[in-house]
Amino acid sequence: MGPRLQCPHCPRTGLPCRGEETARLCQLVDPRHADFTPSYRNILSPLPAYNTNTRHIPHNPNISEADHIPLAEVRRLTALVRRCPFRSKPACGCQGAAACALKGGIDVSSHTCWDCVRRYEP
Repeated sequence: MGPRLQCPHCPRTGLPCRGEETARLCQLVDPRHADFTPSYRNILSPLPAYNTNTRHIPHNPNISEADHIPLAEVRRLTALVRRCPFRSKPACGCQGAAACALKGGIDVSSHTCWDCVRRYEP
């Protein structure tokens, strides 16, 4: 069986079809389907190319400006999160999911912690 032809509504123009392994993805990005979920188009869209000469990552049209956090702010928030006495320290040393004592020990992401330290920063 040869490669599958892409559906006209597929956001992966010129890329391999993801629907060959998971037909459900095609349903989720098809505006005519009852289960159409627009956010899946962002997941399946190709990422912009990384320019190795300039080390510049072009603007990703799938991410709104409101969702973009400047690097300096990410570093500032991460430093505050590392000092948080309520966040568990992951054994691997990364800033991934950790448990939060303020939230009853549930796992929290870096983004959840950033929102919290913004609210309560000194």
